[in-house]
Formats: sequence, C-alpha cells, structure tokens
Amino acid sequence: MEEIGLPAVLCGGPRKGLSFPCIWTDQAGDAALIVEHLAALGHRHIAHVSGPREFVHERARQRGVRTAAARQGLSVTTIEGTYAPADARAAVRRLLEDPEPPTGLIFGNDHMSVAGLKQLRELGRAVPREFSVVSWDDSPLTHAVDPELTALYRDNQAYGGQAADMLLDLVAGQRGGRVQVARSQLRPRPSSGPAPGR
Repeated sequence: MEEIGLPAVLCGGPRKGLSFPCIWTDQAGDAALIVEHLAALGHRHIAHVSGPREFVHERARQRGVRTAAARQGLSVTTIEGTYAPADARAAVRRLLEDPEPPTGLIFGNDHMSVAGLKQLRELGRAVPREFSVVSWDDSPLTHAVDPELTALYRDNQAYGGQAADMLLDLVAGQRGGRVQVARSQLRPRPSSGPAPGR
C-alpha cells in the first residue's frame, strides 16, 4: 500500500516501520479486565486458549494475560489454537488431564468458548460450579448457550466508523496518527462464578 501511495488506515497495531495512521485496541487492558474478574471470583489457576501467535493481537493478548495474572498472583496455562471449535475441545480435554486443572478458562473467540463449554458438559463437568468460562468476543453466540457466556464486549460498529473517518481524513489531506478505540467492557454472565471451594 505504501509503495503505490494508496491512502490506508491500519486497524490493529501499531506496527514498527509503518507510516499508516493506526486505530488500535488496548489488548493488555482487555486481558486485565478478564483476569481481574476471575481473580475476584477466587480463581488461582487459569487457562488461556488463544488464537495463533502469528497474529500481532494474539501475541499482545497472551502477554496481557500473563502480565495481569502475575499482578494478581495467578498461574496461567496457555494453549495456542486456530480459533477452531475442535481446538477448544482438544484444549479442554488436555487441561482436564492435569491433576489440578485450571478453574478459569479464557477462550480467544466465541466459537471456541461455545465448543469448550460443550466439551466440559459432555465430560460431566459443571459450569460455573467447577469451571468458569470467559470469551474474548461477545457475539450473539454468547446468549445462545446455557449458561450464557461471560464475554468481553467491543463496539465493532463504532470501531469501523472510526476507521472510516480516519481514512476519509487521510484522503482529505489530514495526516492521522495513532488512535486508541474506546475501552472494552466485560459483561459477566452465568458462565463465570466463584472458584470451587470458595
């Protein structure tokens, strides 16, 4: 895009070496919202089933979860997936092989969260009595399961509008910089509850 001189806005990042104006999400802040929620419920060992590390935002999310967990005194198990439901199911089976499995499970998207929840129930495990489940996305899927999923809400329409406004400003000759989108909100629902024994 830079080589052909086409106006562009980077959604994500910021990334070193790129001159594009950028709209970005505070992934560390989002991670802290989720981890602090689980810590407040008494969870001491959590798992983060993430998307692929080849994506910049997934690397930032993994760092954010580890950093927030360290601040709260929590241990973290990270399992990388591909956003596919099958990866979530496999991750749950793997986590439950641990003699003391994590009790708070964070999934990188709603498809994985729903699949992880289903796998727990198929294995006879109770949510949220034994395990809490949190999704990094808040699509309509979070309401289509029982229990409904605690999820991180982001106003994607506002994000898209903000990116479009930045692009129109750039076309009009106004040089943009780095703009942070509004902070996400954690929406607690019945899939997360007090850690077992609390």
